[in-house]
Parts: sequence; structure tokens; C-alpha cells
Amino acid sequence: MKQSQQPSTHGFTLVELLVVIAIIGILVALLLPAVQAAREAARRIQCTNHLKQMGLGAMNHESTQGFLPSAGWGPWTTGDPERGAGRKQPGSWIYQLLPYIEQQAVYNLPSDGDPIHYRTQVQLEGAQRLLQTPIEVFNCPSRRAAINYPWNTDVPSVFREVNANRVDEMAHSDYAANAGDAFPDNLDKGGPGGLKFFFTSAECGSGPNQFHLIFPPRPSGGTYKVEQKYCWPSEDTQTGICFLGAEIRLTEITDGTSNTMCFGEKYVEPDKYLLGTDPGDNQCMYDGFDWDVNRWGGGSRVDPSINADLFAIPSPDRFGLENFGTWGSAHPGGYHAVFCDGSVTYLSFDLDPEVLANLCNRFDGQTNNTSN
Repeated sequence: MKQSQQPSTHGFTLVELLVVIAIIGILVALLLPAVQAAREAARRIQCTNHLKQMGLGAMNHESTQGFLPSAGWGPWTTGDPERGAGRKQPGSWIYQLLPYIEQQAVYNLPSDGDPIHYRTQVQLEGAQRLLQTPIEVFNCPSRRAAINYPWNTDVPSVFREVNANRVDEMAHSDYAANAGDAFPDNLDKGGPGGLKFFFTSAECGSGPNQFHLIFPPRPSGGTYKVEQKYCWPSEDTQTGICFLGAEIRLTEITDGTSNTMCFGEKYVEPDKYLLGTDPGDNQCMYDGFDWDVNRWGGGSRVDPSINADLFAIPSPDRFGLENFGTWGSAHPGGYHAVFCDGSVTYLSFDLDPEVLANLCNRFDGQTNNTSN
């Protein structure tokens, strides 16, 4: 008898399938870092573009107003479009930049036509909408999205905005303005430095040998007239370009605009990105002078260890590390900074602290290569 012949079939064995899956897994593992690196490169380019826009906005502000954006008054005041620019404007440098980066409509939100009274219903409601209006250009895509983040309930209510209705969520920024090269070398004696805590007797017209602790002006009684009586810190004792009372012209940057930082990326603890609980990231980006929108760099020229706790050197965002006085980023190796000529540079975390201090000081006579 003839045996019937059937075509033989041959499938993959289990071992062969496992080998193929393993090869695919290896290829994916090899490709994943490259994909992630490409994505981070794209995010860095976008971050650079954000700072370029801010730099151009600052140049246009200086051309129009006669000085770079000022720092505003303090965390308890937000922007008011009737108050113009400089010392009379309670809102932050970010708020003051809005008309110069095509955000005039956001700038106008608190408008009530009244430059004196800050508690009109129109003002309060418009400022409330302002606080809750994030703008993409003020957030780094490597860190977080331009959305509203919670108000930290542990922050004392005294830091709430007096010229806006209260909100539970608000817009935050990943960028800050250069307020100088850290504490004065003479500490409470008021020597040149990035952050001066005391007025001298001569500055305030008080009795001999008296020092007065600096607090930003705080309006009360329903009017803004407080700034008329406020004793502003002298610009000669402030080394940055955006500090309390600053109205810095480009001609006052004697070290050269290409050698002086204007804005940069600020440090934020990564476990607090979404919580609003980092001490340097717990207020709205439109509020005045504060750690949230102003940063320092370099430390004391005499003894860098004096201020190590508050003004550590810039670093990448790290879990559990509080470093709210200085610069940082979610990027590998460094952070972006825009200089007063509008150029953007990627500064290394390994940059010598003294070089950074020079870059944050507009008139120390020191010019340094950022690669040092």
C-alpha cells in the first residue's frame, strides 16, 4: 500500500521565540537612551528659545522704559497695569515683561483704571485671573508644564497677595532674574553685594549708628502710597540687575552686557515640582521681589562658607536638597542663562563660584569666560 504523504509543518520553538524576544529587548534598551537624549535635546532647545524671548523682551523694555524690568515690591503684591514700571510697579519682572513678549492681554487683566487704590472689585477679580494664567515661555519643558500649581497652606497668610482675590492654585515659573552675587562681604554693614539686609543711617536719614532691616514695601489702607515713604536700598550697594528698587540702565552695566547675567534657570527640588512647597517656588510668578523670581550666585567674596546654607552653588535638581537661593535645572550638566545682550549660554554646574559671582555682578570690573 502506498502511504499517503502530507506536507510537514515546522513552527518556532519556545526557545527560538525567547531568543527573538531577548534580541528585541536588547535593541530597545540600546535605542531608549538615544531616544531620551534626543527628546532632552529638543527640550533644551525649547528652553533656550524661552530665555531668548525673555532676553529680547528685556531689551525692548529697556528701550521703551529707559531701564531693565524691576523686581516689584514683594511676595504680597502682584502686578497692576496702571502702575507702569520701575519702583512704582508692585509686580515682578515677569509681569513687567508681558507687554514685550506679546502678552499684553494678560498684563491688562487687573486693569481698573485706578493707579492709587488697589482693592477695587475690578482690580481684585482681574488680578485673581492673572495669578491663574500660566504662560508656556516661563516654564522649562524638561521640568514641568505651564499649568497652575497649589498654594502651600504652610506659608503664612501674610504672604498672600493684598491686591488680588485669594486663589488655591497659581502660575509658577522655572526662571529667575539676577539679583546679584549673594550677600555683601561686610554682611550687616551694607557693603556691595547681591542681597543687602540692612539700610545704613545715612540712607534712611536716621540717627547715628543705626541699621534698619529691609522689608519690601507693603501697601495698606487700600492705597499704594506706601512707596512714597519707603526707603529704597541704594543701587550702589546692589550688584545685580533686578533687585528691590532696581531701575538699571544698560549703560550702568559697566562690565559689559555680554558679561552680566540677566535671567537664568532656578533650582527647584524635584519632589516639590507639583506641590508648591519649595521655599523658592511657593509664590506666583507675577508677585514681586522674592526667592521665587529672583536668585543670587557666587557667595561672599571674603568667606564663601558664610552663606553656604542659604546660597549654595548651582546644582542639578536633587531630591531632598534645599537650595532655593541660587540657580539650577532639570538638564544634565548645567543650566541656561540669558545675558544682558540677549545671548543665551549653557553654564556648567562645575563653573567656578567666583566666576559665577563675577557674571552676577554688573560693575565689579571682572570679565570671565563662562567655560572657566
